[in-house]
Amino acid sequence: LAQQGICYAATGRENAKGAIYHTAHHIIARQMHSQFYDSETYNNLKQKFRDETTSHDAILLSSERFDTITDMDLITDFFEGFDISIICYLREHLEFAQSMYANRVQNHTFFSSFDYYAEHFTPNLDAYIAQWDSIASETVFKYYNRQHLKYGNIIDDFIETLGRSELDASNTPSNIINLSISGNLLSFKLLLNSFQLAGDIHKNVFGSLAAQDPRYTGKFHIGPDLSARIRGASAYNAKLTSLFGDIPLRDYSCEPPLFDPETWQQDLEIFLGRKELAHLHEHPLFARMR
Repeated sequence: LAQQGICYAATGRENAKGAIYHTAHHIIARQMHSQFYDSETYNNLKQKFRDETTSHDAILLSSERFDTITDMDLITDFFEGFDISIICYLREHLEFAQSMYANRVQNHTFFSSFDYYAEHFTPNLDAYIAQWDSIASETVFKYYNRQHLKYGNIIDDFIETLGRSELDASNTPSNIINLSISGNLLSFKLLLNSFQLAGDIHKNVFGSLAAQDPRYTGKFHIGPDLSARIRGASAYNAKLTSLFGDIPLRDYSCEPPLFDPETWQQDLEIFLGRKELAHLHEHPLFARMR
């Protein structure tokens, strides 16, 4: 990016020691949420961002945490004087629900059955689009589906949408791939969350485990009745259809189960074999399972 004159800002991606740690700008996005806002942290970030980007004409930021912002005032203030363009990829309702559910379980101490979560997951796409339109000079919303993406790849598609064909997606580092946990790994994290055992465990542990075995990542089973009920009542999908035409609906009934008792004991030993989780090995909860 830098070789093509695009500044992918370091500000907002550092760890506590100042080293680049995150691939995305989660720290900036977090300060845009009123519940996490801290005036000193916010103002320091704002000044540091301006100092870093002052000599650049094109600046790129990315974070999934921008997705959940509902108050545009802090964004408007932080980027005052900048010409803002938004590129946003939208998932189908049920896929969106499953992705958000896995994310909340993986990265937080959230606990709920998927059925309950999906029944209460009612994103308002009209309001979402309107809020970004209100602060940007240009907004581009695209459908997140391999059939709709250039070469079936979001990075290639993003580069084309950005209008920078000179960028080479083949040089994208493999470590930016963000794996969502699934299967027995997701069930394990749900168990930790429900017994309040996950607080001191870094979320990267679960991402690392997900990379170990394809059974620990990807989609999970959703029954046809639940799928039909969620989609049938979805104003969100109706809006997607008005934007992109007919959208393909994935059949989740063919996906692996969220919990697989056949491999649970084997998987549990793998999970507890990680040094970061070794302290759980003799916990009464897991001692009873072995």
